Amino acid sequence: LLRADLTAAENLANQCQSAEEREKVCVVYVSQPGCPFCARMEREVLGPLQKVPWLMESIELVELGWAFESVVGFGDQHMTGPELMTVLGVSGAPALLFLDGEGNALVDPILGYQSPDFFWFYLERSIERAQQKIGAISSENSLKAD
Repeated sequence: LLRADLTAAENLANQCQSAEEREKVCVVYVSQPGCPFCARMEREVLGPLQKVPWLMESIELVELGWAFESVVGFGDQHMTGPELMTVLGVSGAPALLFLDGEGNALVDPILGYQSPDFFWFYLERSIERAQQKIGAISSENSLKAD
């Protein structure tokens, strides 16, 4: 059984900005203590995902938990996990958000978890589409800097 080795969201804005600067997608995993579907997603998807180098090279995986008492959100606001989830438009767990450095959704979130059957397809497709948008943002920013 693989347990995902997850980085906690402490300063989500900085974590997502850092990911974007490295042309990575900030994938935010929304978790909740005692959530059986969260535990299954961690065991069946997120743990194995961390063993797939070509996917991990394109993402920064960060956990945002319902129980988190203090997270720095976008705009340097200190808030609880649930407050930040409200700002991000999330109302349940588990969920995967694909964010740029400003906290904007690059693609639709993946909400809920049933089984790994089709989940890998949707996850890979979401990462690929979000990665294309991050590449476009990076290109635009480098053109502005020139």
